[in-house]
Amino acid sequence: MRTRSLSKVYQTCYPVAVTNYTVETTVEESMEDMFENLEQERLSELLGALSNSLIKQVLRRVSKVLEIGEVFLSPLTASKIIKELVYQGEREPYGVRGGTLVVLFCDRLGRQTKMGKFPMDAYTNSTYEMHLTLYQDIKLKVKMENLVRKMTGLEPIMMLAPEFILEKRKLYRSSSSSVDSLGSR
Repeated sequence: MRTRSLSKVYQTCYPVAVTNYTVETTVEESMEDMFENLEQERLSELLGALSNSLIKQVLRRVSKVLEIGEVFLSPLTASKIIKELVYQGEREPYGVRGGTLVVLFCDRLGRQTKMGKFPMDAYTNSTYEMHLTLYQDIKLKVKMENLVRKMTGLEPIMMLAPEFILEKRKLYRSSSSSVDSLGSR
């Protein structure tokens, strides 16, 4: 009975043939793979750290400035924002750490409000700013949900739209343009 349960574990956790691991590879290929794996690990750690700290700070600030109960941003949109921040920051002299995120909020009437500045690393000089414009979700579903919440005595919630604009502004002169605009709007 024990051998049968172990065989199930081996079938699910290990490959059928071990020859895939013993195929001779050159030292250069294995080093490239190792560095690629290390790069992927570091990227996932950076994305996780930024989404855990930066996005939470931004949502708290939006909630505080707008004096509203809760602010929600879809995880998919947050992931897109963080990936673009990292992608654009990699091209800078100090990397992602040398940036400052400037958050702007555009309400349903089109009025823009500055929510604040969030340095990526407080101990690194900023060489660029990323201006992130978030939009209020104005779908009927959100309006109806807030109406029901008001009628039941609960605070309305703010849903942020999946559309955003991310614009990079360099704080130094270079041969390239000082504004690079990205976004999903």
